[in-house]
Amino acid sequence: MKKKELFFHLLEVEDIIQAINTEIHNKFKANPALLLKKELSKWNAIHQGIVSTMDNLDYEELLISYNDPNYKSDYFEGINLIIETLNKHKNEGDINKLHLYIKEITNKSMTQIKRDFL
Repeated sequence: MKKKELFFHLLEVEDIIQAINTEIHNKFKANPALLLKKELSKWNAIHQGIVSTMDNLDYEELLISYNDPNYKSDYFEGINLIIETLNKHKNEGDINKLHLYIKEITNKSMTQIKRDFL
């Protein structure tokens, strides 16, 4: 999937989570609220899975783009600003700024980023 597709699914899951939270707060009986909390837990796990997948794919695509300036990312199609900003930081030569940008996009550890993006 492309990033924009994953992002769309992430927004859908966030809407479902918000609807369940609203329903939990509107329930007065403990039993229906308990069932909704179990459902909410499942949707939170799905949400976290999508976020994790996006972070990993972002990292992989940024690493490939960083190492191959001719690489055209299908994953970032329609979101070209991410690669353009990566290249801008790379060309400026400020490695710390580049590392911070990658951390912001991917939520990976600075140790891993510094190891992979030399």
